[in-house]
Amino acid sequence: MVREQKDSWFIVDMCGEMAADAECIPFLAQAGLDEFSVGIDAIAQTKYSLLSQPDMIEVSNRSSD
Repeated sequence: MVREQKDSWFIVDMCGEMAADAECIPFLAQAGLDEFSVGIDAIAQTKYSLLSQPDMIEVSNRSSD
């Protein structure tokens, strides 16, 4: 479903507890989610989990330009 939406130029995002769940983040990132919306108290851990994904480091570097 994520790939189908990306092919249609839609942004695919996740919000709520699942987006901040350290066990779910690798799966969601590998599935191709574009955005993770989390509470302020979960931002640091979510960012750390995303940056721990080898292929996400390049994406993060591009988005901060």
